[in-house]
Amino acid sequence: MPGNDVIINVKTETAEAERQLDSFASKLGNAFEKHRRTIGLAMTAAGAAITGMAILSVKSAQEEIISINRLSSALELQGLSYANLKPQIEAVIEAQQRKTNYGDEAQRAALEALISITGDYQASMAALPAVLDMAAAKNMDLESTAFLVARALTGSREALGRYGVQLKEGASQTEIIAAIMDNFRGRAEAASDPMTRLQNRFGEVAQVLGKQLLP
Repeated sequence: MPGNDVIINVKTETAEAERQLDSFASKLGNAFEKHRRTIGLAMTAAGAAITGMAILSVKSAQEEIISINRLSSALELQGLSYANLKPQIEAVIEAQQRKTNYGDEAQRAALEALISITGDYQASMAALPAVLDMAAAKNMDLESTAFLVARALTGSREALGRYGVQLKEGASQTEIIAAIMDNFRGRAEAASDPMTRLQNRFGEVAQVLGKQLLP
């Protein structure tokens, strides 16, 4: 059907655009490192338009740094190090960002909430995809959903029942996460908007630029 062809084409084109933006972001970061002074002088000469873009890029970079610092603090309270866990954490976040509408800052905030309440890093990481699916299915704020799921993982399970998640008495954390997934599996990906994902990738490029401009 023609309508289906349009949808397929949009998804294909945005996926290719995302790949190209990833490549561009990497090259942009390397270029700034190599030619920082020259680029800085050129941006100064270019005037207000580029200055405005630079300000937005710095703001985006600062937001990423804040989200990492908050998550790092939550991990430190559990005797863990973000620096050591970064490859695992960011790989999971990146994988979810590529197929859902949820950007990295939103996911870090959700993970921070999970860890802060449960005090359990492994359970929090396991629960993150379930939080995304439930938030998408119920049209809920991601961080609020994380708080709800975290409370369920620590014993306050009645609230989940109001969202259709039925738990057996004495359900373990693994069983709670499985029950959430049984109800909402795949909903975050199903609700994914290619243009939102592309916007998130543009945000990644802005962060690369902004990091190079931070003092």
